[in-house]
Amino acid sequence: MNIICINGSPRKGNSFKLLQQFLKGCSDKGHSTRLIDATEIKISPCMECGYCSKKGLCRIDDPMTEIRDALSTCDHIAVASPVFFFGVSAQLKTLIDRCQPLWAKKYILNQDLANNFNFIRKGFFFSTGGFDNEITFKGGELTVKSFFDALSVKYTDKVLVTSMEYITDINKREDCLQKAYQLGFHL
Repeated sequence: MNIICINGSPRKGNSFKLLQQFLKGCSDKGHSTRLIDATEIKISPCMECGYCSKKGLCRIDDPMTEIRDALSTCDHIAVASPVFFFGVSAQLKTLIDRCQPLWAKKYILNQDLANNFNFIRKGFFFSTGGFDNEITFKGGELTVKSFFDALSVKYTDKVLVTSMEYITDINKREDCLQKAYQLGFHL
C-alpha cells in the first residue's frame, strides 16, 4: 500500500509526533509511505480564478501540481495539525485549498477519483490543542472531512488530544501515541 501523510505542524510538536507514530506503524507493517510537510513547501494560496472549474487543472505552477497527482493516486491519507483558532494550521489549509481542482473534477466535471480504485481509500486525522472544550477540534475536523471528500477518501479514524500546552506533552499520553501507531500498523 502507498500511504501519504501530510504534516501541518510548524513546530513538529505533539500532532507531528502522533503522525510519526502512524508512519512508524505503516512502515513496520511494510507499507510504502511518503511524508509531505506542508510547513516546508513553498506553495501559493488558491486565487479562486475558476480555471479549475473549467479544466480540472490549476493554472498556478508550483509544487502543488505534483502533490495533487500523488494525492490522487495514493491508497490512503493521514493528516496532522495542531489547532489554530479552532481550525488547522495556515500551511495545511493552503495545501488543502489548493486541492480545489480535485473538488472541481469530482463535483463539476464528474470525474470522481473513486472510479480509479476498487477499494475504499481511508483517511486519518491527528490533532492536538491546548484548549479543553468540546468544540476544540470541530473546525479542523470539518476542513479535513471536506478535504477527504474531495479526494473520495473515507474519514476513517482520528486521534484528537486536548490539554497539550507544551511541545512535549504528548509524550505523557502513551495511549494516544499507541493508538496512532496501531492505526498505521493495522491499515
